[in-house]
Amino acid sequence: MKIIQEPEFRKRLIAKLKHLRGKVFSVVGAGRSGSICAVYASHYLNIPFIPYAKKIDLPSKLHPILLIDTARYNGKTMRKLQKRVKGSSFCVWLYTEPPMLRFWYEGTNRIKINDGITKSS
Repeated sequence: MKIIQEPEFRKRLIAKLKHLRGKVFSVVGAGRSGSICAVYASHYLNIPFIPYAKKIDLPSKLHPILLIDTARYNGKTMRKLQKRVKGSSFCVWLYTEPPMLRFWYEGTNRIKINDGITKSS
């Protein structure tokens, strides 16, 4: 499993987003990992970060919306997000799996605490 470090992640993000400057006016991340990617995109593009929600209905001045995720396996997460968004959007993902990836912010060791609850270190 390849571990993606922050500098590589940031470089890939900038390469994917540089052509979208001035073309998207808000960003939503697909799921937990996508939220991290969306915060980075928000800062890079200087646009508002919108938290992932069951329904995303934004004013027209925030459209088109950038929908972003760190990695895509089969596209299910992004399709689910697209259904929740009303209005126009662009979809971007940084990596395609397989091979499976892990990101620097994910814990490397999982310790079982009790009854299926795990703690990452």
